[in-house]
Amino acid sequence: MKICRWIVMLPCAIVCGWLAYFLAGTMNRLGYLQETGSPASPFVASLLDVGGHMLMGAVATYIAARIAPDHKKIVSASMTGLVLLLAGASIFSSILVRNYLALLMSIGFIVGSLTVTISVFKNEIEL
Repeated sequence: MKICRWIVMLPCAIVCGWLAYFLAGTMNRLGYLQETGSPASPFVASLLDVGGHMLMGAVATYIAARIAPDHKKIVSASMTGLVLLLAGASIFSSILVRNYLALLMSIGFIVGSLTVTISVFKNEIEL
């Protein structure tokens, strides 16, 4: 059973993180549309997406640490390392194409993952 949990840990974390991002982005945009009556400008839409990316990093890190049968702190730190690699690639590519608003989303992704990892190491989150 432990082997199965190790096998499904990363795919489940990625899928749950993506679902959290999708739901948060949808709710943010619908909430903005309901309050203002008009769609968000590109800058405001990017700011709304930062929250979704924070949630994506936090959920992916939490789910990975939660599913792992052992070594939850190491798994949390490893997941944050993976997030740093993915966000670094995203930052590099966004600088190349001069899409500087995407930098905010990558930073949000990192902050969400780091927040969960720090909380796991401080034993603030019970896994």
